[in-house]
Amino acid sequence: APTLTLPNSLLSSKRGSNKNSVPFQEKKPRSLSAAYLNTLSLNEKLSCLTCSYGKNNILDLSSPGILPYKLAGIMKEIASELTLVLPLVYSPQEREILMKISRSTSLTDIEIIAKSISLIPRTGLQSYLYISLSKLLLLYQSNQLLDTTHKEGWFQGHVYADTFYAVFLFDPYYITKRTEYLASTIKYLRKIKQIDGDEKDVKANLLLFNSQLGDVFSCEDKPTSATETEVEADLKKATNLREKRLKYIQSLLPYPSCIQHILISAQFHGLILTVYGSRMTKDGIIIHYQKSTATIPSQASNMSQLAYFLLNVMSLQRAIIINLKKLIAIYEAGFQDSIGFLDSTFNSTNNNIIFRDDLPEPSSNSNSNEDDTASRVLMLIEERIKEIGHDDGVLTCDDWESIIFL
Repeated sequence: APTLTLPNSLLSSKRGSNKNSVPFQEKKPRSLSAAYLNTLSLNEKLSCLTCSYGKNNILDLSSPGILPYKLAGIMKEIASELTLVLPLVYSPQEREILMKISRSTSLTDIEIIAKSISLIPRTGLQSYLYISLSKLLLLYQSNQLLDTTHKEGWFQGHVYADTFYAVFLFDPYYITKRTEYLASTIKYLRKIKQIDGDEKDVKANLLLFNSQLGDVFSCEDKPTSATETEVEADLKKATNLREKRLKYIQSLLPYPSCIQHILISAQFHGLILTVYGSRMTKDGIIIHYQKSTATIPSQASNMSQLAYFLLNVMSLQRAIIINLKKLIAIYEAGFQDSIGFLDSTFNSTNNNIIFRDDLPEPSSNSNSNEDDTASRVLMLIEERIKEIGHDDGVLTCDDWESIIFL
């Protein structure tokens, strides 16, 4: 299970970094040491790392061995501060079910657990656990998951539909779209002339669409038999789409500094689920990274692995919802502040302040008013963000072991 210990793929060998590393935007510092980075703010650290190990203002931490091992401690601090690792989120009732799954030793145990899950009233994501366990019981009995020759359509219809897609059926913040839909992000960016008019449309195997913010999540699927080249092509497509989604959402928000929230996508390769995240700093730097990975066991012999997979999927769904709520709050705060300010102005006893007199206003007033507006909106956004959290009774931790030994 992932913790704040960084994956080895993020760091180069202890003996030194790869001399053929990703090219960088500016001249690389003579020596980028942990001691020097420790003297910098978070944004300064990210800028310095991007300059040294990134390209075109993008730092791709999902690329294997991009950073030297000597920066492992720095990256652990950054990972904690930016919540790069997917937090594990669960209710006490869901934890009880997951612990039973992890301790089960037979399909009969799993059947008993599935039948014990109450569906009415619907509580938390227990319905998802019921759907997943019911389907996996059938797959394990038939040994179908041991067959590595199944194609993408088989995995989508018989595995992902119930063990992954089903978790997104129960929330009103978005609607799910499958492969027959094009990503709306490309269309929107064309409309506001942020990309070339001949930019190709993009399809994803799964999209979550919000009426205010457009595409908020995408997932790509590849069967076990897919080649490394095919999987890499999907990863590149998803990364590019996350970058475009960040740029589009930034265009909707009242101020660029408001963009410091996460966009997520996922990749299935056979039975392995990997979750990726991207975020943009207030300085415009885009950071890509891996948030988590989990695997559906091919046989009913490692139920702790299955419980961990199910927990990851539920945590992913809740992370998407929290990020979406924050972005909606930011989006609406600027609009509501404008309406509220106008309303208070018109109802003021001295409402002549919104009308010009015969002389032009001094130009210095414009900057002052803009600063006042920015301060007011950012304060409103901060208040709204503080109010957003998980449902009552839902718990959060960083690793699977913490849940087991509660």
